[in-house]
Amino acid sequence: MKKNDLLNLIQSDEFIDYHQLKSDDALKQSPELLDELLTEAETKFDQLLEMPDETLSFESFMDPFFENDEDLNNLFKAVDSFNSTDSSELTRSIIADFQPRLVAYYNKVNLNPALYQKLTSIEKQELTEDQKRSIELVIRDMKVAGVHLSEEKREELKTINQELSELSEKFSNNVIDSKAEFFYEIQDENILSEMPAEDMEAAKQEAQKRDSKAPFVFTLSPPSYTAIMRYCTDEKVREIFFKANNQVARSGDKDNRPIALKILELRQKKAELMSFENFAEYILQERMAPNTEKVLETLKTVAEKAGQAAQENIQELKQFAQKETFGEWDLAYYSEKLKKEQFEVDDKTLKPYFSFEKVLEGLFGLVKKLFEIDMRPADVTPYAEGARAYEVFHQGRLIAYYFLDPFARPSKRPGAWANDIRSGYRNSNGTHRLPIVINECNFPSPTPDKPSLLTHRDVETIFHEFGHAIHVMLSSHNLANLNGFHTEWDFVEAPSQILENWCWEYDVLSLFAKHYETGELIPKETVEKLKASKNFMSGLFLTRQNEFGFLDYLLHTEPLPKTIEELDERCYQITDQYSTLKKFEGYSMYTAFSHIFAGGYSAGYYSYVWAEILEADLFEKAKELGVLNPEFGKNYVNKILAPGAKKPPIELFRAFTGREPNINSLFKKHGIEI
Repeated sequence: MKKNDLLNLIQSDEFIDYHQLKSDDALKQSPELLDELLTEAETKFDQLLEMPDETLSFESFMDPFFENDEDLNNLFKAVDSFNSTDSSELTRSIIADFQPRLVAYYNKVNLNPALYQKLTSIEKQELTEDQKRSIELVIRDMKVAGVHLSEEKREELKTINQELSELSEKFSNNVIDSKAEFFYEIQDENILSEMPAEDMEAAKQEAQKRDSKAPFVFTLSPPSYTAIMRYCTDEKVREIFFKANNQVARSGDKDNRPIALKILELRQKKAELMSFENFAEYILQERMAPNTEKVLETLKTVAEKAGQAAQENIQELKQFAQKETFGEWDLAYYSEKLKKEQFEVDDKTLKPYFSFEKVLEGLFGLVKKLFEIDMRPADVTPYAEGARAYEVFHQGRLIAYYFLDPFARPSKRPGAWANDIRSGYRNSNGTHRLPIVINECNFPSPTPDKPSLLTHRDVETIFHEFGHAIHVMLSSHNLANLNGFHTEWDFVEAPSQILENWCWEYDVLSLFAKHYETGELIPKETVEKLKASKNFMSGLFLTRQNEFGFLDYLLHTEPLPKTIEELDERCYQITDQYSTLKKFEGYSMYTAFSHIFAGGYSAGYYSYVWAEILEADLFEKAKELGVLNPEFGKNYVNKILAPGAKKPPIELFRAFTGREPNINSLFKKHGIEI
C-alpha cells in the first residue's frame, strides 16, 4: 500500500476501511505518514497563532483549530485501537515510537499562552450558545493543563506528561502479556461436572490449540476465568485462579509495581505544580463532584450501607455452604449455587436463551423502539474475526458509523469499553463528518457446535457499552468537543449504566431471549425469577465496586508510599479494610488496575458509584412513563443524550428529573435498607 492510499483511507468522509488499515502493509506505512501529519499539524498550528487579533472570530479561528489535527488523530486512534484489541509487536512499536512526539505536540497546544490569549479574546465576542460552551471547554482544559503557569513550570509539566504517557502504555502492555502467560491444565473432568457444556468445549479447544496432553485448558481470559470461578467444584483450583488473577503483572520483567509507584509520584508532582494538595483535588476541576470531601463522603456512605448488607450476604453464604472459613474464591461458586436454590434460576439455566446474535438483535430492536435508532449492517469488511459494522440512523437520518468487536482473544486488553475513533463534527467544506464509534467486549467465541452464549451479566455489559455508544452518536454536533464523551467524567457512566435496567424487563427480554436450540421464548416465570434475584448479593457487589473506588481515591489523596514495599502494604491495607472478606497475603489487584493506571479513571473510579446514583433517579422516570414508552425515549434523547457536553450535566439532570440527585436512589435500586 502506498502512503497516499493510506492517507485516502483515513480521510474518508464515510466509513474508514479499518480492515485495510490494519494490514501489515498499511501499519508499516503508518509511522512515516504519522510523522508527516504531525509536522503538518504543527505548521498549521503555528500559522493559526500568527493570525492578527483584529481578524479573529470563532469561525475564522476555531473551525480550522478543531480541524487541524483530524487526519493525525484518525490514524493514531486507529493504531491505538488495534493495539488494545489485537496487540502485536508492530502496533506496540508504532505507539512506543510515536506517542512521545504526539504528547509533545499536545503539550505545545494545551500549554501555549499565545493560544490562550486568542481564545479568551474570542470568548468575549458575540457567540452562539454552542460556540460559547465549546470555547469555554477548550479554555477550561488549557487551565487544567497548566497554561497559566510560569514557563519553567510548563516545561516541567511537559516532561511529566511525556513520562506518564509512556508509563501508562507500559503498564497496559504488561497486564495483557502477564495474563496471556497463565494457563492451567485440568485432567479430572469430575471437577467440571457443574460447568456448562459450552465452557468445557471452549477449554477443549484451548487444549488443542496449545497441543496440551490434558483434555481441558483454562486461562485468565474473562470467559475462561469466570467459568472456573463459578462452576469448578475444586476449591483449590478456584483458589489458584483467583490468586493468579489478583497477582497479574506483579513480578519479573512485567512487574507493574514500580510503574504504578512512579505514576503516583508523577501525578502528585503534577498536582503540586498546579498548587493542589493532591492529584484528586487537581482532577476534580473537570468533574461534577465539588471536592474530595464530597467524594469520600459518598464512598463512606455506600460503604456503611452496603457493608452491612454484604456481611449479611456472607453469613448467608457461609450457612449455605456450611463453611466457617470462606475465601474470596468461594464467592462466585457458592453464590451461583445459592441463587439457583433460592430463585430456581442461574446462568447455566439462562445462557441457552442468550445467544449473542439474538441478544444483539434484541438490543437493536429496543433502541429502535425507544430511541428511533436504526442499526443497518454496513458493507464493510470487519477488522477482526467476529466483528461487524453498522450504519446508524436516527429518525431516518444517517448519524454515525458503528463497529462491534465482541469476542475475547489473548491479544485483547481485558474488560469492555466504548471509544469514538473518529469524532463527529462539521468540517470546513460544510460536510458533517460522522463519528465512528466502537464497542469492545470479551465474550466467549462461538464454537463449531454452539453459538456464543452469554450470561445475564454479559447481556448487561453489551447494553452498558452500547449506552456509551449512543451517547456519542446522538450528540454529534457541528463542534467536535460537544459530543457525549466530553461531558464530565463522573457523569459519562450514567447513560451507559441506565441502559442495563432494560435487561431485566420481560417486555424487553421477550424481544430476543429465545432458546438457541428449540427457539422457545424465555418463560415469563423464568424472567420473574430472574427479577426476583436482581438484588441477590447486592451488598457484596456494591462493596466490591466501592472497594476499588476507595483504593483509587486514597492512593491519590493520602501521602505517597516511598517504596514498592510500602505501596504493596498500602494497597493491601485499603482493599482489606473495605473488603467484606480477608485478603490473601500477596493480594495486589492494583498491578492490573488499568482503569486508573492506564485509562481515564485516575482519582475518578468513584464515578461508577456517582453515576449510578444519577441513573437510578433517571430510570425512575422511565418506570413512571413505562419502560418501552417512546415518550420517555424522546425526552431522554432530547434532554440527556443529544445535548452531549453542551451544558453541565447537573443542569441536564435537573431539567429531566426536576430534582437534585439523591443517594438513596442507589440503595433503593439495590434493595438495601435506607
